[in-house]
Amino acid sequence: MEAISGRKTLQEIAADHAVHPIQVSQWKKQLLEGASDLFTRGNKT
Repeated sequence: MEAISGRKTLQEIAADHAVHPIQVSQWKKQLLEGASDLFTRGNKT
């Protein structure tokens, strides 16, 4: 959520959580691509 809010840079977030900035970027991309699925109803496999 920090990466989406834009209050911190990807580098700052990565340093805070001891991960590589590329990993933060990949997680952000995955969340943005799949966010609509989080709010849909029904049984999906």
